[in-house]
Amino acid sequence: MKRKELLYLIILTLHLFLSYSVFLLFENQDIILLTKEDGFFESLGAIFFLIASIFFFIIFWRDESGNNFQFFKTKRNIFFLLLGLVFFVGFGEEISWGQRIFNFHTPEILKEHNLQDEVSIHNLGIFQVRTAEGQRKSNWALLLHVNVHFILFWFAYCIVIPILNKFHLTISQWFNKINLPIIPIWIGIFFLANLMISRMVGVHISGDIHSLIEISGDILNALMEIEECNFAFLFLLVSLYLFQNNGNKELIQK
Repeated sequence: MKRKELLYLIILTLHLFLSYSVFLLFENQDIILLTKEDGFFESLGAIFFLIASIFFFIIFWRDESGNNFQFFKTKRNIFFLLLGLVFFVGFGEEISWGQRIFNFHTPEILKEHNLQDEVSIHNLGIFQVRTAEGQRKSNWALLLHVNVHFILFWFAYCIVIPILNKFHLTISQWFNKINLPIIPIWIGIFFLANLMISRMVGVHISGDIHSLIEISGDILNALMEIEECNFAFLFLLVSLYLFQNNGNKELIQK
């Protein structure tokens, strides 16, 4: 393993360890304070998303290798543009598109359906597993939850695609043809590690793995905020890795 990759491993490991160690080092009220709306972890996650989007936009602008989609070709790699847009939206959603910074009111069309009465899409009632009154919806409601969509996104992009690229020659050749930016499998493993550690901490808090989906409360919301912040940091590292190795497919696809 090269020195740069070892540095990534050390940084990722330390970040995950330190972020979840707050549950060992601090009292519940302090953890809740750190993870409150516009608190330390949410603000940090928003910054991570913003920086990741900037890196992807820069790569898109400077990368002139383009894409070959059989029926049409592009001059620049639009996958980097799409990734930049995804994480810029993530940044905007985290800060409610600057609503609390610039102190503007929630439009009526959002106010009627947003459970937090703010300018954001992910807090619309349709994307929640509970109603405004706190009643749990059917299990099918989980399919619309934004967190589920996010998990499917990173699992597909950071786990499934790198594995297929590594072990399936035909698919790998197709990825290469369309010029899909691919990250190493070892980075994707940290996404799984973040999810697993979060669930283990959740089991420790709730005392029962079967009650994880039902439990609620400020401390468990705090856990989700830290998990989300960690995912944002992981994508920041992904963007930095691709930024540093853009144009070197042999290195990236190892």
